Amino acid sequence: MLLLNKGKDFVKLYINFLEGGYKVLNLTIMNERRKGKRVPFNSKISVSSLYRSGEQQLIELKDIEILVTNISSTGVGFQSKINLPVDYFFNCRLDIPTSASIYCVVKIVRSEKLSDSKIYDIGCEIVGLSSICSDIINSYVNNC
Repeated sequence: MLLLNKGKDFVKLYINFLEGGYKVLNLTIMNERRKGKRVPFNSKISVSSLYRSGEQQLIELKDIEILVTNISSTGVGFQSKINLPVDYFFNCRLDIPTSASIYCVVKIVRSEKLSDSKIYDIGCEIVGLSSICSDIINSYVNNC
């Protein structure tokens, strides 16, 4: 994924590199909805369960692996082969390259299937984060 920022707008370009060439999977021009600066981030995380606020039932998953594509002080972007439901939460560990791992709770706010693909683009809001962990993310984002 290539992420280009210009003010409050950004362009996401998903490219699948093949032998002897490439295929553009999706080109999206979006209005920036996050409150903070968004930067590319390449990491994988594992999700084993989802839950909804006020409900006691968990949705158990078989440790699906998702790719973190971007991060800001208030949110995280993912790609997944499984469509994750909006308004659900999960516990997340983000491995910040310049620091230690950060544990937080994220809320799924957007899930869109990329055209001509089996991949979902998922947007999450960071909702459970200590102030020291927030400072670590802010430092990382501001130094990118």
